Amino acid sequence: MKNPAVRYAIAAALILVTVTGFVLLQSSRAAKSTEFDRKRIEDLRGLAASLSAADSLPPDLNIFNWGLLIKMKNHWTPYDPVTGGLYGYRRLDVTHFDLCAVFDTESRDRDLASDDKGWAHPKGAYCFRFDKTSGGVPQRER
Repeated sequence: MKNPAVRYAIAAALILVTVTGFVLLQSSRAAKSTEFDRKRIEDLRGLAASLSAADSLPPDLNIFNWGLLIKMKNHWTPYDPVTGGLYGYRRLDVTHFDLCAVFDTESRDRDLASDDKGWAHPKGAYCFRFDKTSGGVPQRER
């Protein structure tokens, strides 16, 4: 190829294809991260409701009877969808507890559906505080 215009056109096309591929890959990763965070919220919501309905709060999640609950409510689990580890849990007293997860993205109340208000979180590790009498709804102030 002796024509420099053809070489420049081919180089420009290769750069465009590379940049487009990179942008699409990043968009796909962002969408997966958002989906993983939605699953984490769904799991934490189920955990909070189950813990709130229990006769007493367990000292840790390892001894809670998840088998029966998971069969009854198979749309959530007590395990992070990426790491497979148990979500964080702290029993604070007989009626209060924290549930924690590590989020890939940030969410704000204004970005959430009305029934998800209160589940806003920053990117990274975050804990939601609950009062057992609230039926699994996070407390606004921590």
